[in-house]
Amino acid sequence: MFHANKGTFYNLFENKSEFMYHMMIHERNRAKEKLLSYLNDSGKLTKDSLRDYLKWLSAENPNVFAFLTDTEKKRLIAS
Repeated sequence: MFHANKGTFYNLFENKSEFMYHMMIHERNRAKEKLLSYLNDSGKLTKDSLRDYLKWLSAENPNVFAFLTDTEKKRLIAS
């Protein structure tokens, strides 16, 4: 695992809220790209490809917010 000091973090992000925002965008884009990779030549999902995407989605769990408590969600929204 990569460890950086606090100064390095703030060279990359203004604050923790900005980091969370960029993390959300990154994970959303990753899930979208993965979904697009499951589309057939007609741009549609088959039952099998939908099943496979849902398996990936549940295994990868790109939704980092699924594990936040209500208090954490309120705090994030307030930020």
